[in-house]
Amino acid sequence: AWMFVWQRFSFMRLLDWQRNYNTQPRILAGATDRVTFKLADLWKQNVQYRPLIRLVLSTMGRGGNNGQRIRDEILHIMHRNHIPETRGHFYEEWHQKLHNNTTPDDVGICRALIAFLRSHGDMGVYWRVLEEHGIDRQRLESYDRAVRSEPYMHGDAGRLVWEFENYLKILQSVHDSTDLKTAIDHARGALGCFGDGHRVMNMLDDVMGRLGGNTATGVKSLGQ
Repeated sequence: AWMFVWQRFSFMRLLDWQRNYNTQPRILAGATDRVTFKLADLWKQNVQYRPLIRLVLSTMGRGGNNGQRIRDEILHIMHRNHIPETRGHFYEEWHQKLHNNTTPDDVGICRALIAFLRSHGDMGVYWRVLEEHGIDRQRLESYDRAVRSEPYMHGDAGRLVWEFENYLKILQSVHDSTDLKTAIDHARGALGCFGDGHRVMNMLDDVMGRLGGNTATGVKSLGQ
């Protein structure tokens, strides 16, 4: 119960993840991975605590082995698209945050950036998507590695959209345990390719195909 209260407050952004300290993404992802595996073991061994353990897991990211990719891939994107590593602009500020202070907010920031690029530079779209994820200017500036600048159009916008859509998948694989597509992708290995597992995966793929990747609607459709 204590762990759920702590995690719930953290999930609601009422607790700081870190103060005046840098945590590399691979360390964060590894720690989350160990906790989620421990909770999974406890869930198997303690039937009476399963509802509480599920509540704890609902407040956590997946962890996994993509933590280092958060750190590496943003740098590769900048290099491939000739985005300068100089102070005073959005991409470098976010790059520094991702290297030293990645949090679930980065999923929302990435989605807002993609929407901004797709809208050909509409700043109103950028701030609207951030607001949908509970992020405002004050929050962006409150990180240990603050993001004070707004994004700008750079180079080939279509290529950047493709780059950051792929990067979003990496962020979700570490931070977003409730994303339906991410959950389905990780369930494939456990369900198997034959019998009931194969039929379940076909059903889930059909749902995702009809939704066009809309994972929020996907959860509702699975319930129906």
